[in-house]
Amino acid sequence: MSLPAHPSLPLLTGLAAIGLLTSATQGAVLRTESGSPPLHWNFDTYLSEYFPDQNPSTRAIRFHLGTTVSRNGVQSNEWNAVRAAFAQWQAIPGTKIRFEEAAPVSNPSNVSALDGRNDVVWLGQGTYGQTDLGERISIGSGTIALTVLSLDYDFNNSTTGTIVEADAILNKDLDFFTDYDNPTSSRLFLESAMLHEIGHWLGMNHSPLGAASLWWYSAPGVSAGDGLSSDEISFARSTYGRPEALAADGTLRGTVRIGGSPVLGALVSAERPDGILVAGTATEADGSFRIPGLPPGQYRLRAYPADPNSGADVSLVRGVDLDVSASRRFANANTSFLPTLDSIVQVTGGSSLERNLSASAGSPPFRITEVRSRFDPSGRSSADQPLLLPAGQSNLWVGVFTPANLPTNATLSITGPGLSFGPTQVLPRALRQLTLVQVPVTVASNAPPGLRSIELTADGFTARAVGFVDVAPLEPDHNFDSLDDRFQRRFFAPWTRSEATPEADPDADGFVNRRERTMGSDPTDRNSTAYRITRIRMTVSGTSLTWESAPGRRYQVWSRETLGAAWTKLGNPVSAAGESAEFTDTRPTSPVRLYRVGDSP
Repeated sequence: MSLPAHPSLPLLTGLAAIGLLTSATQGAVLRTESGSPPLHWNFDTYLSEYFPDQNPSTRAIRFHLGTTVSRNGVQSNEWNAVRAAFAQWQAIPGTKIRFEEAAPVSNPSNVSALDGRNDVVWLGQGTYGQTDLGERISIGSGTIALTVLSLDYDFNNSTTGTIVEADAILNKDLDFFTDYDNPTSSRLFLESAMLHEIGHWLGMNHSPLGAASLWWYSAPGVSAGDGLSSDEISFARSTYGRPEALAADGTLRGTVRIGGSPVLGALVSAERPDGILVAGTATEADGSFRIPGLPPGQYRLRAYPADPNSGADVSLVRGVDLDVSASRRFANANTSFLPTLDSIVQVTGGSSLERNLSASAGSPPFRITEVRSRFDPSGRSSADQPLLLPAGQSNLWVGVFTPANLPTNATLSITGPGLSFGPTQVLPRALRQLTLVQVPVTVASNAPPGLRSIELTADGFTARAVGFVDVAPLEPDHNFDSLDDRFQRRFFAPWTRSEATPEADPDADGFVNRRERTMGSDPTDRNSTAYRITRIRMTVSGTSLTWESAPGRRYQVWSRETLGAAWTKLGNPVSAAGESAEFTDTRPTSPVRLYRVGDSP
């Protein structure tokens, strides 16, 4: 395909894991709208002058899967994981986001943001791109995945931020897994990695909230990065929202200053009064911030410092990790100020509320610099990774590390309802020179899902790991269709396919998936239906039976007086008109009478 009329420049984004180098994971996307023009696709108009790889009629972004996958991967499994990730972004309510799978790329050996095609390919370590045009895309040992964007730069080297091409490269030398029901796997969950990269495809930067899918760090196994968080949803609805979504949501904006001077790289979070995080961002050089896509309601607005860019044991959320552009504009974030006091604000739909925050200079007395990876009180493994708390579990020992020497009366807790805590333990020098603070946590079965913060309080000061806990729901619904994802994952591949929707009936037995989930039957086997008799009541007309049914399906009622007796047909078959059917046995009542309902030819 020929190059567009205006030159387009490739930009890189990436995702890294603990223990791996991150120098290769560079990129350029904007989370906030206060800096350069935010990056975005055009879902309203097909830009024919750029020949974007979109459907000209629907403007759906086309993607092409590479036929070679990771070193130990199965093509069908890995392709379905990628498809499911695209489908989850597309399913965000109220957005224009649309994706469309196109022809695969056979045995890819290169990738370029200048070829007019949106590719998802698995490539080994090396340098790729059209080097004769100055394009160099490097995949290092520390790169899990990398996204390359092409923008509509003009000859004056300025841009509207419109994305005209995106490519995702997955490191084929790594060992991914795709089984959601294997939560203890030490490998990388491919679906989560692709959720992260698609966020970059759409123009989102790294999030400062640890349990968001766009957090810079990827942990092994099924973790908090599985499924889109409220932070990604607010981005998608504000950047790609349909008119009704834009009218329903509100925006918080303002500045963070110290004595009148703007603060670069201050982290700002919007938290519900009950302690559940919704979204977060970082301030630009002029101290400004903007958090759009917020549902109406009250929020606690808080500004807090990023951690110094030092590695090892002294940092958790670093400014250098937040901006994936080559400029690393938050690398010199001001980290020497105290968190602001909570400011409660009221957001209304379709409006923008300004609230300026004033911070005080100074270094926090202590910081949370590591989060323990497991819930074992004797465990000492740690990383810059969030925690996924399963609903209905008890005695989960949550632990954090700090370089500070803390008093024994320090307390550790997690924000939000539905959690209870035991006594806090403070263990000096538990990991190298770090102090471990840990507490047993019980998660109620009805604990509201969402992002929470870990709070460590000692000597009148509270340090926070903001958004570093995700409480999982009892029934996950990451594609927003009100049907338990685990049911869909069990019977469908990918689990987001159209046949898996709640009102679909793939086995044509008259029972849609929503009802098969309730009955515990197989939605792909018409002979597995396990409908139930839901009510038996005595009336003046006789004994009335009600059972689960499928519209148009015929049923026969049978009865017998004792367990050893033969079943006898009662009356004619009943044709069901809806999701329940009835039959009345008009014979005189009996002290004991057994009934059953079966399909009738």
